[in-house]
Amino acid sequence: MNPLIYLAALLATATASSTGVSAAHARPMIEAHEGTVISSIQFDAVMAAIAKGDVASLSSYLDKTVELALPGIDDIFTKEQATAKLKSFFALNPPTGFARVHGGTSKGDVGAYVIGSLSCGEKRYRVYLYGTGDAAPKIQEIRIEKQ
Repeated sequence: MNPLIYLAALLATATASSTGVSAAHARPMIEAHEGTVISSIQFDAVMAAIAKGDVASLSSYLDKTVELALPGIDDIFTKEQATAKLKSFFALNPPTGFARVHGGTSKGDVGAYVIGSLSCGEKRYRVYLYGTGDAAPKIQEIRIEKQ
């Protein structure tokens, strides 16, 4: 196993309990090109923020512009606009849980994505997150679609 991936796995497991994401879902996502590791540790923090409806924390991971899809909304927004839309969504749909379903790489291993399931009371949403970067990826796309 690549030592960087092993180290990321150890760190992810250690931080899983503090982020609210199960240890089974806290693992390195991918090894990007030229040895750069895009770690799920950062995505664990994003998933924990979504699970809690913590838009302030989630906002810190957003890129300057974000492709955002929520029920009734599908457009590209500035970070500030996306933050406001997410805040409204979570005010109407308080989360009761989040489970990571799948994750991987795209765009020649430069980007990473996570697909998950968000519970908001009796409502269920499929969540798709996409980001690029290395140790601190920036989320460029968030899709929260009713199941």
